[in-house]
Order: sequence, then C-alpha cells, then structure tokens
Amino acid sequence: MTKVIGADICKNRLVFCCLESEPIEPKDEFWQTEFHTAFLNVEGLNLILAHNPDVVVLEPTGIHYARLWIDQLASHGIEVILVHNSRLPKFRSETLNFPDKDDEIDAYALACYWFRYHQSSRRFIQQRDPLIVRLREINLTLRSYNHIQNRIFNRIKQQLCWQFPEVSDRITMNAPLFFRWLAGITKSERYDNLLSKSIASSPISEQLKFEANQLCNYMEASKKLEIELESILLQPEFDSYRKVFNKFELGLKLSAMLLSYVYPIEDFLKDGKPEVIVSRGRISKKPTKKYLSLRRFRKAIGVANTREDSGNKKKSRRAGSALCREQLFLWSFRTVERNGSPFLKTELGQKLRGYLELKISKGKHRSKARASLISKVAEMLFNALIAEIVQ
Repeated sequence: MTKVIGADICKNRLVFCCLESEPIEPKDEFWQTEFHTAFLNVEGLNLILAHNPDVVVLEPTGIHYARLWIDQLASHGIEVILVHNSRLPKFRSETLNFPDKDDEIDAYALACYWFRYHQSSRRFIQQRDPLIVRLREINLTLRSYNHIQNRIFNRIKQQLCWQFPEVSDRITMNAPLFFRWLAGITKSERYDNLLSKSIASSPISEQLKFEANQLCNYMEASKKLEIELESILLQPEFDSYRKVFNKFELGLKLSAMLLSYVYPIEDFLKDGKPEVIVSRGRISKKPTKKYLSLRRFRKAIGVANTREDSGNKKKSRRAGSALCREQLFLWSFRTVERNGSPFLKTELGQKLRGYLELKISKGKHRSKARASLISKVAEMLFNALIAEIVQ
C-alpha cells in the first residue's frame, strides 16, 4: 500500500493530507480527511516525516517556496512528484467536482491526482538533471540582473547630462572602465582630464558614484554567472546538443536557455522515436499526420499555440516558455535579418534568410514572417537533435 501526501505550498507553510488509496467518492471522503499544517522549520519537516510517506505530490506554483521542501524531502529518501500548475484546476473542478478552491482542497486534489494518473509519466513534471536546473536558474538570474542594470544605467545617463555632459551621449553599457572610474574603483587619466575640462554644473555626486558602484557589482556578478554557464555547457553530456546549436550560431545564452528546456530530447519521444499519429483533419476531414513529438518540442520552447476554441469562436494563446520565444525572436533579428551578419555567409544562414524573404514577398507582415521563421527553426532544431542524438 502506497502512502501519498498531497501538499499545497504556501509562503510560510505546507498544508497537507495523507491518503493510502484513491477515494471512491472524493467529495464525500474529503470531509473525513485529516489535514495538517507544516511550517518552515524542523518541527514542520518532522510532522511530514512522521506520516512515513512514500510519495509527496506538490504543485510548484512558487518554485522558491517549493525548493526547500523538495530538497529536504528528497534528502530523506522520499519521492517528490510535481504536478503542472495548468493541470490541477481542471482535475479539481471537473473530475473531483470541487468548484471552490482553498489550500486543503488543493492538497487533497494533488493526492487524488497521483492515484488517478501515477502510471502516466507525462501527467507530471519530469525531475530535471541538477545541471539543467542550475542552467535555468542562471538564465533567470541573468535576465533579472540585465533589467536591473538597464534601470541603473539609465539613471546614471540622466545624471551625467549635468554632472559630466561631455560623455553622457557616448557612454554605453560596453564601457566597464568608465563605470569603474566613476565608482572610484579604478583610476583613469583620460576621464580625469575630460572631467577637469567639463562644463558640468556640479561635481560628481555621491549618489552617482553609489549607482556606478552598483552597476559594476551587477556587471561583475553577471560575468561570473556567464563563466559558470559556459562551463556547464562544456560538460561532455551536452556535446551533441552544443554541436547542433553551434550550427545555428545561437550563442552562449540562447544555447543554455534552449538546453534547459529540451534536455533530454528523449523526453519528447515515445519508445525512443518521434511520435507520429494519423487522424482525421479538423478542417479537411481527411487522414492527416500529427507530429506529436515535434508539437511538444515547439510548445516547450514557446513557439506553438494552444487552442481555446469555444463554439464558433476560434481562440488561441501562446504556450511554453515566453523567455525562449523572446530570445529566439531577438536571435532572428540579429542573426538572420541583419545585413552583414556572419551567419548569412553560411549555407544555413542563406536558406533561413531566403525563407524569411519569401514569406514577406507573399504579403506577410514582417513580424508574422519572423514568427513563421522561428517555427521553421524549431522544426529544424528538433530534426537535427534527433539525427545527432537518437538516430
């Protein structure tokens, strides 16, 4: 008999219940179920361990809140299963017939979900390789640091307009020496001489020096993270992935980001091969091939839509990683669309540029043509990874 804990993660506590079998009448049995609250301390952890669970099922709504519980439970030999945030609401309302939502109902629904679907691995979030988890953490941190740096940089430029106007229009983020000089970390005769001849209405303020120092700290921290990012990418298990990404000249950050969402590629397959089924087309009504593995791959990296049709209303929304989608669009702009890009000298670069121009020549708006290009690149990446790693 398997003891399953369903646990809803809150900011400072875990609300959970323990089930030993799937409820026959879930809504009726809910009222007979005992619930517990475990706080973020040793006593809270011991309260969970006292139930001797085989499995703990969580919904990682706030991954920072979930991480402590995941790490602690795993260290005690307890299997931790994660249910995607999008799956639980429908299961709770339609399968269990709970129109309401609270912490106890969610905890109960998570335990019931495991009993109903535990033999289908795709119903759960796959536990990632620790290196892949770290890659994703670094990518998210770098993105956050980049936003902070841009805000600080813009404030510095505004203050330079009247404290050092001679450089305010020329300084970019690619001038670390200037910012280190401005913060008082490094000496520079060049900037000392420029400042001595400046028509500035005020000396360099302590506030400006402080913000320059902040910017230098974030730049240094970002540089260290990028070095770690590169060291992870150079691990032998990622050689084949890196080889494919290099063909598309995706760069360090985008390669690391994509790797964190598509590794291992085998997760998208069925019995070690791309899953393809034949079913009747929704519009043509004729037998149509559905490339399910490719669809899952596209959704994972954010270049596919999820349909939300209702009656005569046709509606869709973006699915998957918005971060990957955004970076792929930027890659397209810098690498495929920009004249003079070294990538355009390659056969693959010329092919992708030709594909983009063909879409535009047929009347597609550039933004939609770019979306078509990204979808095409996703398909090419998937096929290249399959050819390199699986077949």
